[in-house]
Amino acid sequence: MLLDPELAEFLKSVSESGNKAFEIMSIDEMRQATKRLCVYYGDVEPVHKVETRAVKDEKHDFLVRIYHPSPAKDLPILIYFHAGGYVRGDIELCDPICRKIANRSSCIVISVNYRLAPEEQYPAALEDAYTALCWAHYYAHEIGGSKDHIAVAGDSTGANLATALTLLTKDRNGPKISFQILMYPVLDYTYSFPSHEKFATGYFMTEEALKFYESQYFPEEADRKNPYISPYFIKNFEGIPPAYIITAECDPVRDEGEAYAEKLKNAGVKVVHYRFKGTMHGFIYFSPITKKADEAVFSVAKALHEFFRETIDKAKNG
Repeated sequence: MLLDPELAEFLKSVSESGNKAFEIMSIDEMRQATKRLCVYYGDVEPVHKVETRAVKDEKHDFLVRIYHPSPAKDLPILIYFHAGGYVRGDIELCDPICRKIANRSSCIVISVNYRLAPEEQYPAALEDAYTALCWAHYYAHEIGGSKDHIAVAGDSTGANLATALTLLTKDRNGPKISFQILMYPVLDYTYSFPSHEKFATGYFMTEEALKFYESQYFPEEADRKNPYISPYFIKNFEGIPPAYIITAECDPVRDEGEAYAEKLKNAGVKVVHYRFKGTMHGFIYFSPITKKADEAVFSVAKALHEFFRETIDKAKNG
């Protein structure tokens, strides 16, 4: 079970560079290193229109970046949550991904700059996710979107937020989420699946790093089986939207993503799952290194486009 040669060579070069591993960096060093990694993410595609707005609630505000694929109105909306272990990353990190998805899905993409730990602990990021969903629903018409066709997506811990959000908005009777897209999602903070041991080191994301991120965002006393923390433990799937799930073969969180896909399927929720062989956690960002990065991102855009086309056609035709 080996990485694709291009990714293996990349990891070798990173290892030989003498740079610190994420898990032994300070928070500030992690954040700066994440920004430096952007040189590996490839060219930035032009999009019809990109704008940044502030979303405000009663106590604070945060930014969202909106990607418009065309001047068309009443477009489906995708709300995207970036990776970074709740500790690092921002809307700049996933900018190339959001541009590619917007251009190929014909969806407006809204990228959320949610609050980070350790400055803001759980449930800060999840509450920001919910605020962003409510904002997108309320202002959908103003930004050219449809409040009746909203999807959520994310990668890694961003996928955790997207998944937990589908439960939270259902429990609060909030805006409906039509579709969810999860890329190598972190869904089980009990670390109970074999892939956590099998791929603990040597595949970009380490088990030690996962546990460090967890310790920064979730209070020690928080129940790790709480489905808002570990969505794998969702029990009632009524009202949970259909899903498109991508997992990476050589990834500590591979098994929980695949087990969650199976739980959805067994509960009668429509789900499509693909395991990208020879890949690692975070691979979608490295399009100059592996063609599988764009294959995965383009498959997400295709899944979005086809889902909403089918949904909208059904609504028109009764």
